[in-house]
Amino acid sequence: MGKQTIMIVDDEAGIRDIMEKYLVQVGYHIVAVKNGQQALDHLQSVNPDLILLDIEMPGIDGFTVCKEVRKLSNVPIIFLTVRRDAADREKCFQVGGNDFMTKPFDFETLELRIKENLNDTMI
Repeated sequence: MGKQTIMIVDDEAGIRDIMEKYLVQVGYHIVAVKNGQQALDHLQSVNPDLILLDIEMPGIDGFTVCKEVRKLSNVPIIFLTVRRDAADREKCFQVGGNDFMTKPFDFETLELRIKENLNDTMI
């Protein structure tokens, strides 16, 4: 089995880059895109094993991306956001998200959450 593919969807280049570097280092193949439209455009060709999805992006927000992804796939989606409101966390799950992490976060915890969500799909 090859490396598992993670799609990072975040409009902040610095966050995308640092997540990509860390996740490549721990053994994942990464496809990083800068907005929701790119995520939807590349979803079927990339066929990611997991998506890390920001909520606040220009154009199509993360909630809408998640709803659209769910029409095509059950890929695990972890929302990553600066939003800390309980209502936002609840909405992440209502639209089909599997997990929720607030920024800033440590990469070891992110890696554990990724592994947990990927393991859930293997059962």
